[in-house]
Amino acid sequence: MKNKHQPLYIGIGFDSYRPWNRRVLHGVIRYTREHTNWHLVLPGLATKEMSFFKQLARKADGWIVDRPYVSLPADIPQVAITPESNDRFRTAVISDMFAIGAMAASALYESGYRRAACLNIALGAHYPDDERHAGFLRKAAELGMEVHSLPSPLTELHEADYGAWIHQLRTLIKPLGLFAHNLNEAHALAFLIAESRLGIPNEVGLIVGGDDRTALEALIPSVSGIDRNMEQIGWQAALQLDRLFRNEVVESIVRVPPLGAVLRESTELDRNENITIQKAVQFIRARIDTSLTVEQIAQAAHVSASSLHRRFKECLGHTPAEEIRRQRLRRALKLLRETNLPLSEVSSKCGYAESSQLSRAVKLETRMTPKHFRQATR
Repeated sequence: MKNKHQPLYIGIGFDSYRPWNRRVLHGVIRYTREHTNWHLVLPGLATKEMSFFKQLARKADGWIVDRPYVSLPADIPQVAITPESNDRFRTAVISDMFAIGAMAASALYESGYRRAACLNIALGAHYPDDERHAGFLRKAAELGMEVHSLPSPLTELHEADYGAWIHQLRTLIKPLGLFAHNLNEAHALAFLIAESRLGIPNEVGLIVGGDDRTALEALIPSVSGIDRNMEQIGWQAALQLDRLFRNEVVESIVRVPPLGAVLRESTELDRNENITIQKAVQFIRARIDTSLTVEQIAQAAHVSASSLHRRFKECLGHTPAEEIRRQRLRRALKLLRETNLPLSEVSSKCGYAESSQLSRAVKLETRMTPKHFRQATR
């Protein structure tokens, strides 16, 4: 073992070119800069059978990997970022898939959907989908949502069955929120919904239990997802490896909670059944950069403040003041994620009196500062 003054060499045994893995790598780098003097080496998956990789493996003091590699020595510390079982891993850091499924159900409910559907899965075939599925069903039941099951076009249908699947979707009561466990399901469902001629989001809403921003924004309309907090997975993986080096106790599995729902066009449900609510929400969105009051919103919706409060509670389950807070935070997270505007300007555009108010709101929602949230979602 090296003495404490010698730098450790840490191998990154996952493909850092993939968008979500790059965010994992950001987390590893952040921990390294804040707490260690590690040197990171990134051979990449493409070279895992080459002689360079094997030589590098012999030099590395520890590894963060996404699957067990036969070519890696078994006697050096290794931390996994997938739930695959392997004796050489004393600890694995993974997404809390159950919480991701639950967050997707909550996002659909808060967007106005009271009925939902998800695809059948083969239990035990894929651990992440099992957990996402269970989390979605549990939270939907707690919220009183009516949930239907549909055959999976990826595993249960042939092309000749698509017409029957579309007919089944059309018979369900609308509006209906659809939950896709993963990106492949999201693309399949987007295609079938388009073939059904049903409108997104007013007849069918769509959300996926992950968030590959480029892939989901490529769909028309763009699809909502759940940010899995990949940078925090990298940070936690580096922490667990550091603990192994210091011979400290580590957990066998560390589950990282998701960062939040990333809402896009596919769940922007227009609540046409209550024109008062629709007018009020549109007014809030249009003037979110101002100091809004409930009285101003009520006047714009042509009702009294007490009537507006009652209708919001009946239709949305929260008050107009809470809707203002939700819309401010939603706009702020979008600007932090998609622009390089300074914090003061983001605060101004979202109606926060001071940057400190925005910082508190972001940290309460995401457990991260605005700076770290911006880094984690790029």
